[in-house]
Amino acid sequence: MKKEKIMLIVSHCPDALISKRINVLKNKYQVTVLYNERGNENFNHIEDVKYIKLNCKFQNGKFISRIVKLIKIKNEIKEIIKKINPQILYAFRLDMLWLTTSNITKKKKIIYEVADLHDIVINNSKNKIKLVVKKIVKFIEKRICRYIDILCITSEKFYDVYFKEFVEKDKVVYMPNIPELKNFEEYKKVRKDKFTIGFIGVVRYKEQMKMLMEATKNLDVKVFFAGSSQDDEIERIAKENKWVEYYGKYNYSKDIAKLYSKCDCIYSVYDTKYNNVKYALPNKLYESIYCELPIIVSKDTYLSEIVQKLGIGCSVEDKNVTELKETIYKLKNDKDYYNKIVINCKNNKQNIKLEKYNNYFLKKINSIANKKG
Repeated sequence: MKKEKIMLIVSHCPDALISKRINVLKNKYQVTVLYNERGNENFNHIEDVKYIKLNCKFQNGKFISRIVKLIKIKNEIKEIIKKINPQILYAFRLDMLWLTTSNITKKKKIIYEVADLHDIVINNSKNKIKLVVKKIVKFIEKRICRYIDILCITSEKFYDVYFKEFVEKDKVVYMPNIPELKNFEEYKKVRKDKFTIGFIGVVRYKEQMKMLMEATKNLDVKVFFAGSSQDDEIERIAKENKWVEYYGKYNYSKDIAKLYSKCDCIYSVYDTKYNNVKYALPNKLYESIYCELPIIVSKDTYLSEIVQKLGIGCSVEDKNVTELKETIYKLKNDKDYYNKIVINCKNNKQNIKLEKYNNYFLKKINSIANKKG
C-alpha cells in the first residue's frame, strides 16, 4: 500500500525534537523535511527520509532581515510543495506556517507545532513599537490558524495563556519534550571525584550561566557546560575558571547519555523576565527524571510548579547567587535530601513514556488525513 506524503518545514537544521517527530511519522508516511541551514549542520539524517535544504540562511536576532528572506523563499517552498505534492504539511514556528499558506495548500491538511512561545507575542512591554509588533504578529497568527487541523504544543500552559483565544481545544495535541529512551540506553551513573552540576543544551541566558559559575566558586564542586551557543562569551569565562568544563557542541543521539553520566544534578535556571521561560517545559525536565538526577530550576515558573509537585528538584530565584549557592551546597552535602529527590525521580519514571503521546499524536494525524475536505 502506497504511503501518503507528509512534509515538515523547519526554520533550522533538524534537531532532537524534529527527529523524534520524524521517527513517529516515517513508518506510516513518506517524510520530506525542508530546512534552513541554521544550527547543527552535521545533524543525523534518518534513513528513508528526504531532506531538502532551502536556499536561505537565517541569522538569530535579525528580525527585519528574516522577514525579507522569508518573502524570498516563499515561492521556492511553494514550488517544492507543488512538485512533491504532500497530503499533509507540518510547520514548526509561525514563520514556517506562514510559508505554507498559499492557494495550492488550502486543500491540504496542516499541522502547526509550537515548541516555544515567542516573546514577541507574550511580552508585557509598554514600548509602543513592541506593542504594535505584538498586535500584528498575533493578528497574522490568528488568521493563519484558521487553516490548521492540529496544533501541537510542548507545554499545556501555551494553550491557556495564548492559543485558547483563537484555536479550538479539540485541535490541540500536547506533546511534551520527553526524550527517546533509546538515546539513553548507554546511560549509567558514574562515581565522580567531585559533585558535578551540569548544564546540557543550548547555552543561552548568559546571566544565569554566569550565576552558576559565581555560585560554585568556593564550593569544591565541578560545573559542566555542554551545548552550542551564539558566541564564545560563556566558553571564554568557563576556561578562566578551573572548576568549570566547557564541552561545546554535541550530537544528541550519540552523546546525550554520556553527557548525563558526567552529572550529579542538572541546572535549568533561565531568566524569568522572558515570559516564555515562565510557561515552557524543557526536555531537561524529563531527561533528569529518567536519569534520576535532581534538577535546579527558576522559581515562579510552570516548570517550578511541576518540579515542586513531583519533588524531583529545587527552585531558586533566577538572579539570586546566594540562594543558588545554598541549594547546591545542600544537594552536595545532605545525602538524605539528595536521595529523597532521586527516589522521587524513580517513582515518576513511569509517567514519562513517550509511546503514549506518540500513539495519540499519530492517531490524531491519521484522523485528519482520512477526513475529506
